[in-house]
Amino acid sequence: EGCAPEDVLPKLILGGRLVVPSRPVEVMWFHGTRVIRATEFKNGLLPMAACLPGLVQMVEQLAVEAGLAVSDLNKGQKSSSQIGKLSVAGQSGPYASLIREHVVHPQISDHNYLDGPEMVVDLAQSVAGPYAPRVLDLYRSKTAPCIVWFLGLSAIEDVLACAMRYIYAVVHDEPDPAEWNTCFDGGGQAVPASRILKREWLDG
Repeated sequence: EGCAPEDVLPKLILGGRLVVPSRPVEVMWFHGTRVIRATEFKNGLLPMAACLPGLVQMVEQLAVEAGLAVSDLNKGQKSSSQIGKLSVAGQSGPYASLIREHVVHPQISDHNYLDGPEMVVDLAQSVAGPYAPRVLDLYRSKTAPCIVWFLGLSAIEDVLACAMRYIYAVVHDEPDPAEWNTCFDGGGQAVPASRILKREWLDG
């Protein structure tokens, strides 16, 4: 009595005690992004450092297509968010969510990755400055929202309580059950293509 569901439910499901396996277990994760339809992720899901050069080139090309002169590129200010991401790019990503609903319907305080990865938005602002909205509109017209389902290793105690608490919230019709999400961070290591199970396109 008085115990939180996320503490009680895992123990009930595992026979009254939380048995921690001696090695990490495979967990289904959901990576939200926005890419061109032809993207097959043949190289897997890449960390930020590996993605960055291609993203810079893409945003600069989009800026030119949007009508900016090459001489006007890269005159915007880098946001503190972008500077922070760049400082840890070698040890960051790829990222994913345990709860798919969190990707599809992010909370107000969270970024909507299906609308465009944070780094793309940041780069548009630093590359195109006040013309960033035009660049992002063009980017969104050429891409589609996609959720990549993949298997990743995780310690069971890191995910089981969140998963059970999410189920409890859904069953009891609690508001914002996806707030019980937890995240995957590859720590700068790619998720191999062999671990990808599905590409889910959300544009119909």
